[in-house]
Amino acid sequence: MPPLKKKVKAEKSRKKNIKRRQVKKDKKNQARLEAAMKDIQNLKIGSGKNKKLPKLEKRKLKLKKEGEQRIMKEFKNLKFD
Repeated sequence: MPPLKKKVKAEKSRKKNIKRRQVKKDKKNQARLEAAMKDIQNLKIGSGKNKKLPKLEKRKLKLKKEGEQRIMKEFKNLKFD
């Protein structure tokens, strides 16, 4: 092969590789973005259920609920004259 053809072929190959790497990067970034969106959705609390909250957050929620229930019980037991 003449040197010029080799050079042209090498250049084409280089461009292809660059494009392929870029596509790979884009796919990875897209996957990361989707994973992040999924995590954000899972963190939201829907219909009173704790969906995928860390243990500490669950414990805080539970204590808060118990505290509210206790206050309501005490309030019901009070009698006004």
